[in-house]
Amino acid sequence: MLCAENGYDLEECLHEAMVIHDRVVTLSERLKTALLAEDLTFYQPYLYGAERYLRGCLDWIYETRRYRSQGDRQDTYVPRGHRDKPYTDRTGSVPLTTISWWWNHAPS
Repeated sequence: MLCAENGYDLEECLHEAMVIHDRVVTLSERLKTALLAEDLTFYQPYLYGAERYLRGCLDWIYETRRYRSQGDRQDTYVPRGHRDKPYTDRTGSVPLTTISWWWNHAPS
């Protein structure tokens, strides 16, 4: 989608996807902190489960051939390791209308 809509090559798409991922994770951490400050007992089980669900989804994406190949090219996705800080320091919404509304709920 990023390649088709923006005319990016594969490397540009991968970088933009990583930036979007980091912005979503940063928003998630801000929302988690705000919710836990309100009521640790009520929100903690839900947030714990949501984090584990997301981790499972990412593990599946990293391992399945559906996301590791492109046409006849196998292993298009190559894990690049973990970073200690995000690819970007931007915190505003991402340019994807399907999820940009999430930032309407972000604490200031």
